[in-house]
Amino acid sequence: MSEQNRPGDRPDDPSRVYDAPEPSATGSTAAGKSEDQSGQSYGQSQGYEQPPEYGQSQQQYGQPAYGQPPQGYDQPQGYGQGSPTAQPRNGLGIAALVVGILALLLAVYFFPLGLLLGVVAIILGIVGMRRVSRGQATNRGMAISGVVLGVLALLIAAALALFVASIFDKVSDCVDPNLSQAEQQTCIQDRTQNS
Repeated sequence: MSEQNRPGDRPDDPSRVYDAPEPSATGSTAAGKSEDQSGQSYGQSQGYEQPPEYGQSQQQYGQPAYGQPPQGYDQPQGYGQGSPTAQPRNGLGIAALVVGILALLLAVYFFPLGLLLGVVAIILGIVGMRRVSRGQATNRGMAISGVVLGVLALLIAAALALFVASIFDKVSDCVDPNLSQAEQQTCIQDRTQNS
C-alpha cells in the first residue's frame, strides 16, 4: 500500500480517528469554541441541568432507583412473614349475579329450571357476601343482586308451579281414556271457566 491510500488518512473516511480538543487556559478550546465567565461553553444554556455524574443517584421521570421495585409493587415478604396482599376473589359474587339473571328469565319460560337456578343463585350470593365480610372479595353489590334475583326467580317459579298444579288438579279427571275427545274438551272448559 502506498502512503496516500492508508485507511483513516483521507478526510472523508469514516474510520478516521479524531482527537478531542482540549480547553486552553485562556477560556477557548482548540476547536475554536469560546467559554464565557461562568465557565460554560458556547451553546450551553444555563436553564438546563447536566446529567448526573457516574455514581450519583437521581430519580428521573418517576422511575425508581436501581434495585428498588417499581411504584405500586410490594416488597417481597420474607419467610414466615405471611403472604403478600392477594387479589380479591370476586368469582362467586359474579356467578351469583349471572345465575340469578338466568334464573329469573327461566322462571318465566321454564319454571322447573328457574326454580333450581334460583336456589343456586341464592347459595352463591350468600357465600359471596361471606367472602366480602371476611375481606376476601370486593363485590358485595353483585352478591346481593344475585341473592335478590335468585329469591325473585324462586318466588316466580313457585307461583307458576302452584298455578300449573292447580290447573292440572282441576282437569285431571277430564283426561280419562274412556271419554271421547269432545267430552274431554267440554270437561276441561267447564272446569277452567268455573274457577
